Amino acid sequence: MSRVLLIEDDPAVREGVALALRRQNHDVTATATGEEG
Repeated sequence: MSRVLLIEDDPAVREGVALALRRQNHDVTATATGEEG
């Protein structure tokens, strides 16, 4: 399992990509800005 930091300002895109990565057993931290991550 890989850890992924996903930074995307569009909530729909962010959640869609995060869901796809989690389904592939990645540990995902999704945030809107680099400051939050």
